[in-house]
Amino acid sequence: MGRKNSLPLYWIKNAAYLTGVPPYAALIRWMARRAKDDRALLDVTKRTRFRGFSLRAYQVDEEILALLEELRAKNCERVLEVGTARGGTLFLLLNTLPTTARVVSVDLPSGEFGGGYPHWKIPLFRALKRKDQRLTLLRGDSQTVDMRKRVEGELGGPADFILIDGDHSYEGAKRDFEIYRELVRPGGMIAFHDIVPGSEAKVGGVPRLWEELKPQFQHRELVRDWGQGGYGIGVLYF
Repeated sequence: MGRKNSLPLYWIKNAAYLTGVPPYAALIRWMARRAKDDRALLDVTKRTRFRGFSLRAYQVDEEILALLEELRAKNCERVLEVGTARGGTLFLLLNTLPTTARVVSVDLPSGEFGGGYPHWKIPLFRALKRKDQRLTLLRGDSQTVDMRKRVEGELGGPADFILIDGDHSYEGAKRDFEIYRELVRPGGMIAFHDIVPGSEAKVGGVPRLWEELKPQFQHRELVRDWGQGGYGIGVLYF
């Protein structure tokens, strides 16, 4: 009986949130336009909340700022994000990449590591892209052949950059890497989030996978403190 009632209530709550999305999105876009640099953009994700939901990125400031600087320096245009979560990192990517960028973000509803944003956030995320940017939000399992085909079609060409920040289990992160590495152009990059060892619930098997992969590539580790118990961004160059 409770299950029968949950679906209507869920959609009623989503409808209530949707009514507030346009002004919320307009406020975020206004603050983004006023931001003078990447740190100011990062502050936007920390300051904006809507009815208990946050846009805050699951990132250490120094680490994500260094990554954004590199993406801008390399003029990345085709980008894949595996793991949307709250949308904070997606917001930063959209405001760092050029207005011609094509961005695909894949997220698994009810995923263990922060996945599964509510339906009402879909129009919010879409509203955050800048003029002429193309943003595609795909909800589903990143580790299927069908999803890979959808991602490849939406990117419309080889990826300049892929951020793997979804399934943090060793097997899951490795599977994402194996599936999407062939989409990266020569000279492109793949980055992993949570390469710093920490609790299993927080980092999963990503640190182990990173230690296995990094000797095989030119790489860079964006880590504020190796004793911070999680976070950290590892970049592989192709």
